[in-house]
Amino acid sequence: MSKHREHKTLMDRLKSYYQGAEREAAKTTPFYVTGDGVMFADPKEVIRSQAVQNQLSAFESLRTEIQDKKSDPKKCVAQGD
Repeated sequence: MSKHREHKTLMDRLKSYYQGAEREAAKTTPFYVTGDGVMFADPKEVIRSQAVQNQLSAFESLRTEIQDKKSDPKKCVAQGD
């Protein structure tokens, strides 16, 4: 994600993180997530943990921001979201 571009909504930020994650994933070994959150890959391949960590930290920051907005509705109204 470009540091110079301002995203207006959380959806824009989510899309930009997703696109970045897709570019990173194209360079790495594919991995799969089961319904209970277990990640696995082909046993003969290695998961590139840096790409996974980047994706998880990006989604965690969005989740935290959404929770903050839900807990402070006056802030949402003031920002126009």
